[in-house]
Amino acid sequence: MLVRADRVICPVSDAVYVETMQATDRQTRLATASLLDELSQGICLRTEYERVTMELADFMRSPSGEGSLVSDLAWVRPGMVFGARTPSSPAFDELANRAFQKSAIDHMWAVSFRDLVGPDGDGDLANVMQASASRINEKMVEYAPTIQSFQQAFAAEVSGAIKFFDEKAARDFLASHLSEFSLDDVEKCQSSMQTMLFNVFRLRPELMAKRVPSLYVHAACHAAVRWDKTRKLDGHWLMDIHHASAACGHHHAMFTEKPLRVLMTSGHLRLHEKFGMQVIAEGGEALRYLSDLQSAERAAM
Repeated sequence: MLVRADRVICPVSDAVYVETMQATDRQTRLATASLLDELSQGICLRTEYERVTMELADFMRSPSGEGSLVSDLAWVRPGMVFGARTPSSPAFDELANRAFQKSAIDHMWAVSFRDLVGPDGDGDLANVMQASASRINEKMVEYAPTIQSFQQAFAAEVSGAIKFFDEKAARDFLASHLSEFSLDDVEKCQSSMQTMLFNVFRLRPELMAKRVPSLYVHAACHAAVRWDKTRKLDGHWLMDIHHASAACGHHHAMFTEKPLRVLMTSGHLRLHEKFGMQVIAEGGEALRYLSDLQSAERAAM
């Protein structure tokens, strides 16, 4: 009712789509996709990789800015849930390629989540995520003696995360400032920018939470798990961290499970306060939150 009244919208992230499409039964996946279409009204959040690279580019363009402008550009359609790409063919000239790309964008813009459901399910996500979690746990154990505080754990996670500022990001940055540059210039730019970003994250974490929220939340959640010596990552936790990264900075409320809510709202994180976002894990509380919105909608009519 709230969605139909344009009072609420529930955007779908790449993490949500991947996790909800794990059912092997096609009819179940079709029903789930239809629900995603209904609640999201065809609004999709850009992939985590796209958001991070956009946030970093925005920060590099204007380091002194107060807040990120990326949120206004973070929304695409279901056909682009795995990335907003434009095709090209070497067989076409420039004009034909432009027409080809426009047609492809127009087509993907009209695709729904239900249209994306294939004949076969891919139930291997759990195994992939668990294998990744096992590798991370091994590294956490190896480096645990060197981590003496949450701040150290956060710095270590940021050190790995800033590799998002890769060779392409360095080329894009140089292209916006120079008419020509060499491979050596790209390598020097990449290295110096990664160092600068690491230091800003370390010294001004609150600023970077506002300017680069996707990367900040990703690093902060991993750091919280790393600092809790009794906790080990598993595949489910890895997916939950992707959900947290998608929620913060782009949504007013997040409905999730209790363990993720506790991680996000307690200890050193307190992401609900940093991002002014409700994080709700109890069904009754979620219904009260929605009922309050519905009451406000009726009062405004």
